[in-house]
Amino acid sequence: MRRQALWVMAMGCCAAILVSVAPDAQGGSATPITSCGQVVTSNAFLTGPLYCPGSHGVVAGASGITIDLKGFMLLGDRTLDTFGIEASGVEKVTIKNGVVRNFNAGVYAIGNKIVVLNVVASGNTDGGLIIGGDLASVKSSTGSGNGGSTSCARRSGSPSSSARSRPRSTTASA
Repeated sequence: MRRQALWVMAMGCCAAILVSVAPDAQGGSATPITSCGQVVTSNAFLTGPLYCPGSHGVVAGASGITIDLKGFMLLGDRTLDTFGIEASGVEKVTIKNGVVRNFNAGVYAIGNKIVVLNVVASGNTDGGLIIGGDLASVKSSTGSGNGGSTSCARRSGSPSSSARSRPRSTTASA
């Protein structure tokens, strides 16, 4: 228990650094993310660290939205078939500025024009960043200590797509 508390504190420091260097959220109103498994259909932001045992962290329920973790951590318990952030069957979704840890997959996003920016994915059992779709990109993000493939993207339609596929540890940057 003490080890987990120390780990959460260390990740909180990393999150604070991400917040200090991350750009502000897009203008206008956004939906606060306050519970595990919350389905968001408009721009949304995490209000603090969120522990999600046996559950997804956040689910993108619409195209054209931004999910801003605001430097906070989504933490799972490695339950099978859970995702820190799921964005499948949607397009033009941006996921940014935070940490996803100890899910089956940290970020699982399959759709066109998916952008992952300033995200750290670690300790996920299957993969850290599983990204696919036309014009998908991963920028200034890191995956380490994940099982399976850390990031993979089907890069078609644009020379500007920038995701890399490597086992165990990946850092992608623009």
